[in-house]
Amino acid sequence: MTTLQKVVRKEKGTSAASSLRRIEHVGEKKKAQALPDFFALVSGRIAGLLTVPGKHSFTGIEAHQAIKKGIKIKDADFLKKRLGISDKEMAAFLGTSPATLQRKRQRQEAISFVQGDRLYRMARVLAKAMQLFGDNKMAVDWLKTPRRGLGGKIPLDLMETEAGAQEVEDLIGRLQHGVIS
Repeated sequence: MTTLQKVVRKEKGTSAASSLRRIEHVGEKKKAQALPDFFALVSGRIAGLLTVPGKHSFTGIEAHQAIKKGIKIKDADFLKKRLGISDKEMAAFLGTSPATLQRKRQRQEAISFVQGDRLYRMARVLAKAMQLFGDNKMAVDWLKTPRRGLGGKIPLDLMETEAGAQEVEDLIGRLQHGVIS
């Protein structure tokens, strides 16, 4: 029996609105757990640290140091796969060519710290979208679709700059709080 079924069964005999509020509350708890697990996983991989899902075993300083040192190309590929984007799209986001990414893969080289910073930004926004939707596929679909709250822009495209990523994060925050955007 799922948590949702338990809540509904427990709430029999109460109003439908009250049951719905309980169901939404259970859903919020599940969504809130998505951010730390995914962000710890991606950020930990970026920082080159072993992480345990649900536990942050890294600090922002450690992530900063890893970004400055250079993130492994395999970690960029991990995020590329999670986003379901092509090599061409990832290269454009990182400000390089697909051929350069392929060369880095063959030589097992790290990406530059500027590219690492962009990758970390992408991971941060994806994690927040996953927190909102509770699902990787829904979060990615949302990030790839033009949004009225962003002036018809595609969130993934805006993440090329910190200012654009901040706008996407602000919209996610408004949606989490029920503000129509």
